[in-house]
Amino acid sequence: MIVSENDKKRKIFICTTFRDFNGTENDEIQKLFLESLKNQTYQNFELVVTIFKEKNVESKIIEFNLPVKFYYDSSQDYKYSHTEVLLNCIKEADNILPNCIFIWTTADVIFEKDFFENINKYLPTKSFGTSIPHLIYKGLDSYFKKEGHYWGLIAGIDTIFFDGSVVTNDFFNDLKFYKNINYGYFEYFLTAMGIKYANSLVNFQPINNIHKIMNPNIPTIVNYDFIKKSENINKKTFFNFVKKNKMNYKFYLHGVLYYRPIKNKLNFYWKFKHDIIYAIFRYLKFSLKTIIMSWKKN
Repeated sequence: MIVSENDKKRKIFICTTFRDFNGTENDEIQKLFLESLKNQTYQNFELVVTIFKEKNVESKIIEFNLPVKFYYDSSQDYKYSHTEVLLNCIKEADNILPNCIFIWTTADVIFEKDFFENINKYLPTKSFGTSIPHLIYKGLDSYFKKEGHYWGLIAGIDTIFFDGSVVTNDFFNDLKFYKNINYGYFEYFLTAMGIKYANSLVNFQPINNIHKIMNPNIPTIVNYDFIKKSENINKKTFFNFVKKNKMNYKFYLHGVLYYRPIKNKLNFYWKFKHDIIYAIFRYLKFSLKTIIMSWKKN
């Protein structure tokens, strides 16, 4: 499906936040992300960055001469919030809603140069999209050597985009109410929002890959107790949303399967058949475990 000529004029808003620019390898990964924006064939976009006390972010981004708007969050009771990142981006686009596209993304991915052009060309109105599985690289050296590998359909979703017509008052209110802080579950929540508000969820992977570079320094800069605590908070918030909207809570285990390839569907599913089989196996295993636990209680 190719969208109409009017829809081709949609402006793209990239919603993200960054880690400190402090001289580590992660600096170079984030610079590659910014460079991939600069090299896009479709230049009708704006980068909207929310800064949560991270150091040297604004000065470094300005060096790339990108169209950018900065928002600042004091993050009094949390380190950062994906919800605030997306809310700030939607506020920035308020004057041109619904004639735009939002891309929520991490800053450790590389977009192929025609990625935005294809999103603008193929993303239907009132739709959500992503590109999954990613091509994953173990570090910068692996990326430059082009040693990327597809990780399974159970891997995380680092980039989700959606058409501006999805953003209704109810959508905005849900986003504010079910607040995600720090780490975990936001991609599941956005997928659930897509199920609730969008007409379709599409997967662009047959057209464009997302190249994700793993940060080898993550174990030294991440507090895993902090991650576990924030995941527990976000998990509760997420399941409250799922329960209220009467969704099957099991969908989040393999939420990626809700995104349907927009091209080459048979080739896509054949290519990743092992991942699909594994995802089905995990689902059956989880279901069996739930039945056994229920039987023991009775």
